[in-house]
Amino acid sequence: MNNTLNIFGGLILGSSIFLAAINYMASNIEDFESVPLTPPKQIAITTNNPLIKVDATSRSKWTLVDFSTGKTYNIKDLEKEKAKLKSFPWDIGFQRTKIITNGGLTNPDGIVGVKNMGPIDLDSVTSVPITGYTQDAKSFGKVLNKAIVDWYLYRTRTHNVESQKNVYALRMAEGGYLKMRILNYYCNR
Repeated sequence: MNNTLNIFGGLILGSSIFLAAINYMASNIEDFESVPLTPPKQIAITTNNPLIKVDATSRSKWTLVDFSTGKTYNIKDLEKEKAKLKSFPWDIGFQRTKIITNGGLTNPDGIVGVKNMGPIDLDSVTSVPITGYTQDAKSFGKVLNKAIVDWYLYRTRTHNVESQKNVYALRMAEGGYLKMRILNYYCNR
């Protein structure tokens, strides 16, 4: 009987310590999230193609990019600001690792679509396909473009986001096509 009480007491004590640790972590989760790990060093990339840096760090707004002019626009809510989505001349939108396009479910009037061409040399692409482009659709309750949704790898040991360096063909909002590659998730490179 005495051994059973010791085991039961040990389980209650261990459970109490575990719950206290979980409660501490839950109430201080901002402290854990706000300490960024240093991203790995990457090799400098040289290309004859233009580079565009997009600030997609916000958790609450989308950055829409118009590749024809290089302009960017910001919106907060895709559902509530549908009229704005139709009024801006934009091609692709970024919010952290999420990417949308100006076509399909995001904007049924838009024609933008993406085709994943795989991890090929960007400079070797001299023409893009005319067909086979994917537009935004709903999947598991989220709006996404299945052709570009897996553009990155998340490294669980380092908590870093790394580009798969695939080349994407993009059918643009104002007609025409372009090729693109996402080089890096982090702004300081």
